[in-house]
Amino acid sequence: PLTAVQFSPSSKVVATGCDDCTIRLYDLVAGKSQKDFIEHRAPITFLAFHPVEFFLAAASADGTISLWDVSEHKLLYQSNKGFIKTPYTAVAFGNDQLVAATKQILRVYDFQHLGDRHARNIETGWDGVSDLQYATGSNEMLSLETRGNTISMSRIPLSSGNGGGAAVKGTRDYDPAPTPHREEYKQQKVVRQPLPSPRAERVVKKPAETFDITAV
Repeated sequence: PLTAVQFSPSSKVVATGCDDCTIRLYDLVAGKSQKDFIEHRAPITFLAFHPVEFFLAAASADGTISLWDVSEHKLLYQSNKGFIKTPYTAVAFGNDQLVAATKQILRVYDFQHLGDRHARNIETGWDGVSDLQYATGSNEMLSLETRGNTISMSRIPLSSGNGGGAAVKGTRDYDPAPTPHREEYKQQKVVRQPLPSPRAERVVKKPAETFDITAV
């Protein structure tokens, strides 16, 4: 079964993550599979394309993240499982950084110094992050956490890299970041309104394009 799916910024490629640990790329223009990436040892939990470069980041339940060059079909980086012992649940690109979420921690990687020993840990207190989104104007990472019928949105500021490229020392150095601002939204009961009566003239609908990934 599929466990994650993501469109590329151009919408010409879609990436899927599976519970068999595989990442698959599909060319939507040609209508066929493009490439399989197999490096993880547990289901893929989240996928994210870089907004400008043709990079794909993946988070996995095996406690690692990976970074792929989609145009060259090659692995650029995979984190070491020994540093994080809990599953990653989300990953996002932010400025010149790659940010990954695991239990109560945001792990921040600098593109100029990809490596577990150079990554920063930011304590968040979040138990399970469902989504991450980078806010360009404020240089913040927005997080969505779901609990029952409640959605919590949190904001946490990111530093502008690490002083122009100098490596951040030590994986035990936790960022003294402020407590994330959190807003909660409880699910509202949806009241369905009756649809207006259709017009007399008959509208012929064109069939929507479909892409069956199981057939390729």
